This record gives sequence, structure tokens and C-alpha cells, in this order.
Amino acid sequence: MFNLIANAAAAAAPAHEAGLSLMPAAMCVKEEGASPYGLVPALCEGGIVSQVTFLVLLIMFVGTLYILFTKLFEQNKVMNQGKAVDANFWRAPTLADGAAKLEKNSAYRQVVEDGLRANEEHNKLANPVEAHDWMHGTLERSQNHINSKLNSGLAFLATVGSTAPFVGLFGTVIGILRALVKIGASGQASIDTVAGPVGEALIMTAIGLIVAVPESNRTISDLQIAWALALKSEGIIRRVPHTSLLTSTDSTYPELAGSLAAIVGSLLTMLVTGMVAIPMGIFAAIFLEEFAPKNRLTQLIEVNINNLAAVPSIVFGLLGATLLLGTFGLPRSAPLVGGLVLALLILPVVIISARAALRAVPPSIRSGALAVGASRMQAVFHHVLPLAFPGMLTGAILGMARALGETAPLLLIGMVAFVAEVPSSTTDEATALPVLIYSWASNAERAWEPMTAAVIVILLALLVTMNVIVVMLRRKFERRW
Repeated sequence: MFNLIANAAAAAAPAHEAGLSLMPAAMCVKEEGASPYGLVPALCEGGIVSQVTFLVLLIMFVGTLYILFTKLFEQNKVMNQGKAVDANFWRAPTLADGAAKLEKNSAYRQVVEDGLRANEEHNKLANPVEAHDWMHGTLERSQNHINSKLNSGLAFLATVGSTAPFVGLFGTVIGILRALVKIGASGQASIDTVAGPVGEALIMTAIGLIVAVPESNRTISDLQIAWALALKSEGIIRRVPHTSLLTSTDSTYPELAGSLAAIVGSLLTMLVTGMVAIPMGIFAAIFLEEFAPKNRLTQLIEVNINNLAAVPSIVFGLLGATLLLGTFGLPRSAPLVGGLVLALLILPVVIISARAALRAVPPSIRSGALAVGASRMQAVFHHVLPLAFPGMLTGAILGMARALGETAPLLLIGMVAFVAEVPSSTTDEATALPVLIYSWASNAERAWEPMTAAVIVILLALLVTMNVIVVMLRRKFERRW
């Protein structure tokens, strides 16, 4: 097979000498001193194969430019007609008068006239159908007829966009084969031998890409742009605040999706996390710092607490999936499970910060309380704990902020599920804001990008709100000595 193609390429080299050429003989005459590496010399040397390929690409290119400019003019015409409809049609007393004010042969007038004709024909029917169905079917057929006219030529653009690179590639292959044949015939690979065929190949590739680029890289057509601008000028479509983002639940369509279920799920998860991690962490810190004996066991516990603070969050997700879901059989994708997993995650942080706050209280406070007759328990809870509470609160909110932004543990326990209903309890199926951000960011449709950014802003707003509340509480409970 390769030998047949090579022989065809070799035969194409002297084809112009034998008369098999589309180029005029005068154009292929080599003048002394003229450059042998231009477009015309390359086509003359390539023979009828290269010339036919170039002619096909040229036809595609001219046709593409013609359709693009035609659609541009149609787009401007439809926009102007839309403005005329907004200015004249809606102010007419009747539909007939409004249709008379529209431009002849316009899409808007055709739709109105088809509607009026459908109304007349409906009154003549012996067995009339529902007027709404009759009118809806007529207008739909009218719109389809208009769309077919406006879409004329788009199939040609799509065909050109998909086939032009391959036509250019065919010319490239023929040029490379001719170069190889010439190298084999001459026995040397000099510039003079391969420059012509290689230049021909590159020219064909470039033309194929140029022809394909105008339409193949476009995401929307001229028709779609024209209709969108016309609808925008009429006020049918407009840019408004997407308030449903806070009032709707998740959806497969970005324009209908909302984050309400994720917000409620995050709040329920944080509620469980705070109720478990904060009291347990504070009491564990009080015991280890004030009451626990200083021996090897407490040292081992302290080392393990510090090590747990450095464990990756996904490990806690694996623990929750194995222990809570597998062993205890708790419901999947529930805020209860997510809250328990996140509580285990932030518990070391709460304990370490609470112990640091207790150590910051001067020993004289404890000594003074014991000196006036207070017990060890009274000294800790009546004197030491109120002074250390602002620092404990800071550590607790730092842990809660970390838990609010975690994604990996929640993915492992199944909170990545699609949730279309707002959860009402901690055992209902739910999702969280970080998981929703991960899910929307993974979608290929570009309409999800601004939605994802908006949910990120909502998550940041919740974090800022939590920090502001902590600052206010710290100022309220802070005591100076």
C-alpha cells in the first residue's frame, strides 16, 4: 500500500509537465531570478493533487467567510427588528395593526401573521380542538420554520470546521511523501530537494487550520447571539440578583440550584461538633492540667494528643466510615455522623488550646483561693476557669472554623450525595458547604463556575461571622488582674 502511495506521489511530481495541472502554463514558467519557494511555485510543483487540495480548501474558506458575514448582517437585522417590535408592536390597539407596523419578511411579523391565521382557521373548524393547543402548535411550527431559515449555512460551517484540518493533513502527507521520493531519487537530502515539497505540505496544513478555526472554536453560533440580544432588548431576559441561591436546594440545572440544604446541613453538623468536642475538650484539659497526676501515663496521653493534632483529616474520615457506619450502623450522609467525625478531628486542638489558657492563669490565683479555704475544685471552677475561659473560647472557635472547611472526612462518610430536601434533624440525609463546593467545581458546564464562587463567599461569610461572635464573647468575659 505504501508503495502505491509513493508511486502516486512520484507520478504527481512531473504531472504539470505532462499537462495534468489546473494551473495556467504561464504561471508555472520559471523566470530567471524568481523565488522558487512561493505559493504558486509550490502548487505548480505539487501537481494536480496539491492543486485540487488547495482548491477545495479555498472553496471552504470563501464559503465560511461568506456565511460568517451573512450571519453577522442577519444578527444586526434581527436586533433592529427587535427594537422596532418594542417601539411599535406593543403599542398597537390590535394584533392586525401591530403586524402591519412590523417590517415585511421579518421573523416577528411572520410569527404574528401565523398566529392570526391560526385563529381564523380555528374558528372554521367543524370539530374544533382546544384553542390553546391549536395556537401553541401553530406558533411552534412557525418558530421552527424561522429557525430553519436562520440556521441555513451552519451545517456547512460545522462540516468545514471538522473536515478542513483533515483535508490540509492530506495535502501535508502528499507533500512529505513527495519529499521522501525526491530524496530517494537524488540520493541526498539537500535543501533544494526537499524545500519545495515540505513548503507545500506546510502551506496545506496552514490553510486547513485557517479554514477550520473561524467556526470550530466557537461555543455559540451567530444565531444564538442574535436571539439572546433580541430577547435582552425586549426585556424578556435580564440580569438580576440570584437570590434563589440562598432559598433553593441543589439541582442538576445551575440556574435552579441553591445552597440552602448545604447551609442547613453545615449548621447541623457544626452543632453536633460543638456539643461534643468543646465540652469534652475543655473538661479533658482541666483534668490533665489541674487534677491528673504527673506520671508516665499522663505524659503518654499528652504525646498522643499532640500527635493526633497532626494526623491528616482523611484518616478521621476513614475511622468514621469504619466505626460509625460499619460497626454502629449510623445513617450515611447524616449531620450526626459528620459532626462526630469532625469532633474527633478538632478535639486535640481544643484540648491543647484549653490547656494553654489554663497555664496562662497566674499560680497566685490558685494559691490565694486555697489560702482562704477553698477546695481544689472550687479554686479551679470559681477562680481559674473564668479567667481562662476567653482563651479556651478562642481555641474552640479555631477548631470549629477548621471543621467548617473540611471536605475529605465528609466525602468518606457519604455526605457528597445529591440532596434536594432541606434536612430537619441530625439524622436526615444532608450535605455541607465544602462538599457542595467540591461537587459544583467538578462539573464541566461553565455555568457552575459563578455558582461555585458564590458558595465560597457564603462559606467565608459564615467563618467571618463565627470569628466576630468569638471576639465579642471574648471581650465580654475577659477579666484583667
